[in-house]
Amino acid sequence: MDSSDLIILRHLLIEKNISVTAKLMNVSQPAITMRLGKLRIMFKDELLVRDGNKMRLTPKASDMLNPIIRITDEMLVLMSDHDFNPYTTQTVVTIQMTEALTEICAKAIIEKFLNYNNKHKINLTTLSYTGLQPYDHDFKNTDVIIGIPTHIEGYNDEVYSYEQSVLMHDRYFDDSKKSITYEEYIKLPHIVFASDNLLLDIIGRPEPRNICLKISSLRTAVEMLQDRYVMTTSTIITQIFNKKYLPLPFEIPQFPFKLSYPERLKHDKKNRWIRNVCNIVMQDLLKQYKH
Repeated sequence: MDSSDLIILRHLLIEKNISVTAKLMNVSQPAITMRLGKLRIMFKDELLVRDGNKMRLTPKASDMLNPIIRITDEMLVLMSDHDFNPYTTQTVVTIQMTEALTEICAKAIIEKFLNYNNKHKINLTTLSYTGLQPYDHDFKNTDVIIGIPTHIEGYNDEVYSYEQSVLMHDRYFDDSKKSITYEEYIKLPHIVFASDNLLLDIIGRPEPRNICLKISSLRTAVEMLQDRYVMTTSTIITQIFNKKYLPLPFEIPQFPFKLSYPERLKHDKKNRWIRNVCNIVMQDLLKQYKH
C-alpha cells in the first residue's frame, strides 16, 4: 500500500462516497472504483457496501476509521502544502453562520478576507435559528460554519468559548428583579425562535412554557420583546443585542460557541487560512462582548 492508497482509503471511510473521493483526489471515478477493489482485496473486506442510495461502512471499516485518520494526519503534516498564497491566489471563500453573528461580524470577516486580496470571492449564507440541527442545512462545499452548537458529522470543531443559557428580556422586569422561580418561568410569555431539545429535556415534555410567539428571525424576535415577552437564549446574544437577562431557575449545560470545518480539509492550506482569519475576527468579537 502506497501513500495515495492511504489517502484514498481515508476519504472513502470519511465520505462514504466514491464520486466525492474522486473529486477530492482529482482523478476519475472509475480510477477510485478500481483502487477500492484493490483495497478490498488487501483488507479481505468489502469496506463500503451499498445501502439504498448511499453507502455505509462495514464493521471492519468502522473499526479502521479512527486509526486511518490518525495515520494519515501524521502523513499529511509532513507533505508540502499545495500552491496557495492568500495574497496572490484568487479564491472563493464559502461561509455559513448564524443570524446573530451575521448581524455583528459579517462585515468584519468579509473585509478581513479582502484585505489579503480584493479579488477574493466571498459566499456568506445566514443560517436561520429555527433549524440549528445540522441535517436541516446543506453544507456541501462549505469551507467553515460558525455558530451552530451541535456537532456536524464529518466536521471538526474549533471552540471559541462556552456560553450559558439565560432568560433575556427588554423591559418586562424592572432592575430590582434578580431571579425567578421555575413556576414563574413556565408562566411567562415566551418567544421561541429555535428548537432546543436539551432545554425541553430539562424543563419537561410536552412543552410546559407559555409560548406566545414563534418566529424564524432572531432580530425580529428581539425587537418584539419590549415589555411583553421574554426569550431563553445565550449570554452572548443578550450582549450582542444589548438586552437584560436573568439566570434560569434550573441548571443547563453550557454550549460551545464554535467554528466547524470539513474534517478532510484539516491540513488544507486554504482552509487553515480561512479558519485563522475567522478566529481573529471571533476573538475580537469575544473581547468586545466579554462577560
